[in-house]
Amino acid sequence: MPDCAGHFLNTAHFNYICIIIKQCFMIKSKSFFVLLTVVVAAFSLVIYSSCSKSHHDPCSNVLCYNTGYCSNGYCVCPTGYSGSQCQYSSITYVNNTFTNASITLGGNTQTVNPGSSVTYTGLSGDGANFSASTYGSFGDIYTWQSATDYFPSGGNTSTIGLDVNADYYYLIVRNNSPYYITSMTVNSGLSDQASFNCSVPNDGNNYGIGYFLAYNYPTNAVSAQNASAGVLWSNQYLNIPNTDNASVTVVFH
Repeated sequence: MPDCAGHFLNTAHFNYICIIIKQCFMIKSKSFFVLLTVVVAAFSLVIYSSCSKSHHDPCSNVLCYNTGYCSNGYCVCPTGYSGSQCQYSSITYVNNTFTNASITLGGNTQTVNPGSSVTYTGLSGDGANFSASTYGSFGDIYTWQSATDYFPSGGNTSTIGLDVNADYYYLIVRNNSPYYITSMTVNSGLSDQASFNCSVPNDGNNYGIGYFLAYNYPTNAVSAQNASAGVLWSNQYLNIPNTDNASVTVVFH
């Protein structure tokens, strides 16, 4: 009989099978069929064991949170989520104001430019203390009310816009005159009147001044002067939009 080693992989299981087959040719026919049955059963067991191992599910013991799902043994997380089990989520704050905003969440403070955003990451469902403020070169400091913000869960996302409400306006000044502006008075004659020294060049460019309380038109007024040149620009009354993130540009000639 041909040598079985040339027809089967050289493994312990198959060598054993080959030995049995060789012996089959040396015994009676009745015993041959008995042994053949044993061979088939042993061969089937080897094949079954091999297939069982190759079809093991790598995701069988993997748990993914927040609508994440398992692929090849690893969690695939929805947008805004991270971690080996998608257990972390994020809160994004967008600065919609005209000036840098200082944002603190859970003791971590970040400075965010106008129109930019910052993202904080934490365990989904957990809360963190929030506070933020912004201000210009002059005027009031605008502060957002402190609160507890919660990191989202369940696949949800959280984006929070930071807006200065309609109680305030942002003052912008353009100086088209022949003189520098060296001082200004904003909200003239009102309880929150603000007078301050400044330096606004006469170059026709816009310069942000700061945030001030808004009143109904025509209550708010702005005046300016250059004391050394003896120049006074009288009150200009402001028409302030009744919207969040309102701004007013005053032009001096």
